[in-house]
Amino acid sequence: FSRDKDVQVRKVVAQRLPDVSLGLMVDDEAPEVRRILAERMSPKDVVSLLQDSDWVVRYTVAERVIPEALACLINDPEPDVRAAVQARLKSEGINHG
Repeated sequence: FSRDKDVQVRKVVAQRLPDVSLGLMVDDEAPEVRRILAERMSPKDVVSLLQDSDWVVRYTVAERVIPEALACLINDPEPDVRAAVQARLKSEGINHG
């Protein structure tokens, strides 16, 4: 079902798939499926979505990823993603030049 042609089916699968299997869907063509994954994946695993083409996915990643990976998004082309990164860095007590 994770490769079903219907995006609605894949969204349900992404919501119900066991955590350890979420990585199997990170290349899904639908941004809304990847957004669900970004919300559910562990902070370490969500690193796999740092370079996603959808800015909302990257925004979600910025809110959840391990602090060590935030530097990858500091110069993101989307202002909201950059703002989320700055907010996370501040909340984590990390100074970034």
